[in-house]
Amino acid sequence: MRAEVAAADPRGAAMTWYMVAVAAIEAAGIATAALLPTGPDGMAGGGLLVGILAFYGACLLPTWLVAAGARVVRTPRDRAAALPRPTGLMASGGLVMLLGSGPTLLAVGLAAELHGTRWVAGSALAFALGSLLAPVSVARLERRALPPSITWPALGVGMVAGWGVAGWHPAGLVVAQLLSGMCMSALEGDMDARVAAKGSPRGVTAGLASAAALRAFGSAAAVGLAPRVISEAGVGALSVALATALMASTVVTLAWHRSQSGLPGPDPAAHPG
Repeated sequence: MRAEVAAADPRGAAMTWYMVAVAAIEAAGIATAALLPTGPDGMAGGGLLVGILAFYGACLLPTWLVAAGARVVRTPRDRAAALPRPTGLMASGGLVMLLGSGPTLLAVGLAAELHGTRWVAGSALAFALGSLLAPVSVARLERRALPPSITWPALGVGMVAGWGVAGWHPAGLVVAQLLSGMCMSALEGDMDARVAAKGSPRGVTAGLASAAALRAFGSAAAVGLAPRVISEAGVGALSVALATALMASTVVTLAWHRSQSGLPGPDPAAHPG
């Protein structure tokens, strides 16, 4: 589906809007699942289960109808060419997720521990509102034409920096989740758009799948490591340390690019013809 979006509109903002829409639909699906009817034993069975399955199958019909006009065509010989090429680009995105996504993915537990369970809903709402700002952020980044080695660590800073004040007051938690929603959604959308643009046209689906897998791997590692640090040093200390590392990476990379752009180009007279 992301390959189709990239084929229809290669802009990062378009891909980010798609990511935000999918996240909203998934959230609505989770809420709907909690309201599904159950039988006397609390389980769906018999005719009720058959009805649910039939309804679910019918919901896939629009997907089949839309797919009839797909712009990304897959043929048997495409499988050999469907190898992702921008490997370094995808790995750097996974690294940013490793350093920046931990507190956000643990937001439910952290919100309850820091300010009580009633702030879990407020935290989730702030993340959703932040996600709606992501496409605008990506569009501005595209206009500046900055390389991902600068923009992605900077987005990582936004993902994690707000958690430095999340424990002080519920307002800090809201700010942290607002920034996280905006920056994480922007990173995912911009990363997918760049991978689709740099990869082989036949291998765009495989490239996007690999990008999502590397992001998931980085996030899983972050979720596994962050609780140990938080239990000892606190989420604020972890946030400051991660934000400092990502900021240092951004500053160093920015300085390097500026130094390279300031170098004199080759003398045309030295290469006649």
